[in-house]
Amino acid sequence: MVKVGEVYSTSQNSDQLYVLQFVTRDTTQLNSDVVAIWKMSTETWQSYSCDTLPEPDLFLHTTVLAGIRQSLWHKIGNAEIVDFHKVKFKSDAQDSLDIDDPDERESRIWHVWKIGKKWKTVKKALFDDESIYPGAAFPPEMVDYIVKHGHRALFDSGL
Repeated sequence: MVKVGEVYSTSQNSDQLYVLQFVTRDTTQLNSDVVAIWKMSTETWQSYSCDTLPEPDLFLHTTVLAGIRQSLWHKIGNAEIVDFHKVKFKSDAQDSLDIDDPDERESRIWHVWKIGKKWKTVKKALFDDESIYPGAAFPPEMVDYIVKHGHRALFDSGL
C-alpha cells in the first residue's frame, strides 16, 4: 500500500534522476494521486535527503502504485509532505487537442483548479503562468516524458 509522504526515485540516465513524493489524492477532479517532482543530477541529490528536499519542480497527477508495480519508481524514504495547497492545474474545457493555430490556442477555454476545490472556467489568454500544471492523470511512463521535456512541452505539443 502506498502512503502519503513516501518518496520514490528513478534514474533517467547515469547523471540525472528524478525524485517524487506522493502528496495527496485528488478525489475532487481526477480521482488520482498527486505527486511533487524534483529533477536533479545524481551529484546534486547527494547533498539532499528526504528530510531536506528543495521546492518541487512540478506537480502531476498519476498512479503511484502503477509506477511501483512497473518497477519505474523505487521507495527511498518518507518526508514531511510538501505544501500543495496553492498548486493549480488546468485542462482544456473544449475537449479538443487540435490547437495548431496560435490564434485559436489563445482563445481556448480552460478549467483551472486547486486540489480539493471545484474548477473555474477561464480563457487561456487571461493567464500564462508557468506554475499551472497539466490537469490530466498521466500514466507513469508519461511522467518520465514530462520530467525530461518539461510540463510546458505538453501544452505546446498538444499531447
